[in-house]
Amino acid sequence: SAFNQDASRIYRQSRVVWHAPTFYNLDHDVLHSRVDYDLTMRYFEAAACGVPVITPPMPDFNKVGLEDGFQVFLYRDIEQMGNAFNRAKGAAISGGREYSKRIRQWAEENSYERRIEQAIKVLQENGVV
Repeated sequence: SAFNQDASRIYRQSRVVWHAPTFYNLDHDVLHSRVDYDLTMRYFEAAACGVPVITPPMPDFNKVGLEDGFQVFLYRDIEQMGNAFNRAKGAAISGGREYSKRIRQWAEENSYERRIEQAIKVLQENGVV
């Protein structure tokens, strides 16, 4: 689609991608708690383009192999965003093409297709499929 082509072009031209989360106390946030705890495609799209993401931590990062200081650079509050950006930009600049290649390789090894294959294998091994 045009969106995918534009997004991947923009990602590839960037040193860092920012995952802009939903912050606190929005009208739909009746409990006044964070509502941004979801593992979106943005992490995988950026990784497929070889670009790190700055983001608040998400509970499932370690389950899918996302590591602070490699594919993601974490900040816990808005005051830490600048530091996360500088760390990510520094890694991208100092690591160059080899760094981008490592992130893309991780994305390929952890694609949704690969994860579905692994899930089907587990289901087959357990007689479900």
